[in-house]
Amino acid sequence: MIDKKRLKFEEYNGIKAFYIPRLNGGATSFGHDFVPIVKSMFGRVGTICEFCSGPGLIGFSLLANELCDRLCLVDINPEAIELCRYTIEQNGLEGKVDAFVSDGLKNVPANQVWDLVISNPPHFDGSEKEYKNDLIAIDPGWRVHREFYADVGAHLNKGGRILFVENSAGSNYAMWEKMIKENGLVPVKEFVYSGPRPKNNILKNGMARLSDSVRDGTLFSKGIRYHANMAARLVKGTYKYDKFYYVLSQKA
Repeated sequence: MIDKKRLKFEEYNGIKAFYIPRLNGGATSFGHDFVPIVKSMFGRVGTICEFCSGPGLIGFSLLANELCDRLCLVDINPEAIELCRYTIEQNGLEGKVDAFVSDGLKNVPANQVWDLVISNPPHFDGSEKEYKNDLIAIDPGWRVHREFYADVGAHLNKGGRILFVENSAGSNYAMWEKMIKENGLVPVKEFVYSGPRPKNNILKNGMARLSDSVRDGTLFSKGIRYHANMAARLVKGTYKYDKFYYVLSQKA
């Protein structure tokens, strides 16, 4: 059940996309990069999927900027997909947007086929326990990435493309290039975005997530290791804009 008193929203060309700060993994800061990148590299496509979508803010922004005709949102967290469906309902987007609760792509119907998949996935390796406490940041043994690249080919149109944003504090392009090739896909390139950005501070967004977690009590259920890891990342400057890079690949 959505607590409407805690809802915030981003408005994109008339579409109000709702979220709670605790589930915002960066869409309101570096996530804004996707619109100019997709516009310049691909233009308008038929269908976009946002994988690891959270509340779907990046996907809704692409739809609102007329960079796709249809949108699919996929996330393992039922709470995030409930927010996606609330945005769909509030904006009358039924028939244009689908949203699925899915561990990877396991529960996505076979008839879902896309021209472009974009994602702000978990950026750091960790244990399965850490993953359960922090779905946004942790990918245990890179399982989420590995299973995605293994399964996505069945959901891509010929020549369909994949664009992930990654963090250099947790990974490097060589490891993704190897993983992409191992799964029969074609690595295209890595790049960084250096264009204009809105004045939306990443650290401020992180503090909003922290405050929201205090209010709903989830902060205290995550354990000391979670907080130690978060503090270490902040001290190291892990979430500065210059840490983020993009990985482009495609179906042959």
